[in-house]
Amino acid sequence: GVAVATVGIDTYWPGCAILQSIDGGQDWATVGASTAPVTMGFCGMPLSANSGEVITSEQLYVRLLAGTLAAVTVDQMLSGSNIAAYGNNGRWEVIRFASATLQPSGEYLLAELVRGDFGTEWTTGTHQQGDFFVMLDDADIFQLNIAQNLIGSPISFGFVTAGDVFDDEQTDMTWRGVSTKCLSAVAVTAANASPDIAFSWARRSRFASSWWVNGQVAPVAEESERYEVDVLNAGVVVRTINSNTPSVVYTDVQQTADFGAPVSSVDVVIYQISAVSGRGYGTAATVIAA
Repeated sequence: GVAVATVGIDTYWPGCAILQSIDGGQDWATVGASTAPVTMGFCGMPLSANSGEVITSEQLYVRLLAGTLAAVTVDQMLSGSNIAAYGNNGRWEVIRFASATLQPSGEYLLAELVRGDFGTEWTTGTHQQGDFFVMLDDADIFQLNIAQNLIGSPISFGFVTAGDVFDDEQTDMTWRGVSTKCLSAVAVTAANASPDIAFSWARRSRFASSWWVNGQVAPVAEESERYEVDVLNAGVVVRTINSNTPSVVYTDVQQTADFGAPVSSVDVVIYQISAVSGRGYGTAATVIAA
């Protein structure tokens, strides 16, 4: 589903009803309500692309429309505190922050950031000045479930302040089912298989996992474990290899068919497959024959 964050301009805003239409605004159904403003606002100069692998020294200025921010320890941050969405529709990055300092200008300066959290590292180079900032651990966010069969369909939302009448003002979106897409793979590693090129990767999962701490493989969050690996020649896909395990062997016969002769390295993009939403987020890598 989606997280719905609402805020009113008036300090005494009483909340709102959340309406949904799946037929272009012909029929509306009340699907929930927001009773208090969510801590949210707008960001200053955009952050640059980031791998999300370390706590960054970058800083982000945020001007809130409602709520306040507070600093936490790094351990508290890594345990789940101060998680926020940063961006806009179609390119939300999930970040964490330990330091939050109120400035004389009324803005907050956020520092000690974790970037690209929860598989959103692909969005880190897409930000613009004025992007939204929404605290995801705010108790006033409304979680709205949306049926999987509506993935790819246009959906309209209406928000009606308590006591007011709905006047057909609506926000339109296409439900892309991001929460069903497989996360990108990590740690692509080649193995000694000359003249073949063999490589493997670590699967990531939307189910709870701490494989980077305890070495336990992340659980499969899909009906079955499936991958597609695109082999590229000068950026053009020349072969797709299917696999039911997080590993592939690109044989010398296949190399000769695709490139005219065996190669010493190959560019690939690895996708885990969801039965609901198809290909997940791809991992691009250059694999060198071991």
